[in-house]
Amino acid sequence: MKHEGRKTGWKAAAVCGLIAAAVFLGPGLTAQAPESGIKPLDKLIEPDAPSLGPEDAPVVIVEFTDFQCSYCSQISRRLETIREAHPDRIRIVFMDRPLVEPINDGFPFHPFAMIAHEAAAEALVQGKFWEMKRYIFNNQGVLFRLPRPLNQTEWSRQLMGIQVRLVAAAGGMGMDKEKMEQALTDHRHREKIMERVKKAQAMGIDSTPTIYVNGKDMGANLRLIRAEVKKLLEEEENRKEK
Repeated sequence: MKHEGRKTGWKAAAVCGLIAAAVFLGPGLTAQAPESGIKPLDKLIEPDAPSLGPEDAPVVIVEFTDFQCSYCSQISRRLETIREAHPDRIRIVFMDRPLVEPINDGFPFHPFAMIAHEAAAEALVQGKFWEMKRYIFNNQGVLFRLPRPLNQTEWSRQLMGIQVRLVAAAGGMGMDKEKMEQALTDHRHREKIMERVKKAQAMGIDSTPTIYVNGKDMGANLRLIRAEVKKLLEEEENRKEK
């Protein structure tokens, strides 16, 4: 038996599908970067946002992402690979953008994203953000391969199962499991995450992943991201030689 609630959100799903085709299917399907002005980095980045790389790096990649988004997982891994080639010259900044907007069935488009973002926020407090980020993205199938909830009772049961796995993973990373469980129970990080969501919405960031390179909106096109990073690194080299 099919349920209408499980077929909602087709527009957002279509956008994600087009992004996947543009990024991963090669020539003829690659999208152009969105036409928009350069956004100042201090408008994109929260001061306490987790980042990899030096503060004064000439190239700054800002990654607006959703932990339940499979394309976010794929692009995130590739961004870290790009940075690893130039670790002293590239900085990656992670920004929360869970797709929590409700759709036709009354539940968020990604109903299990928020608890993962809360776990990552607590991991940041405990000094293990990047380990938790990689765990969540590498285990999306285990954590989130669930049907859309039909009611609040089912949703609560599903979230509890995810919470158990996240707490166990935190313990395996050397974190304080009790503090993680408390954080996921009292939702102490949710307000800050929602503030970031609202800020992203105000800037028109309504799909994930959305990537900025030195303030330029690259959408989710890896070919264009790599080209922009290469150009910026070459420009920095040229300045040094003068």
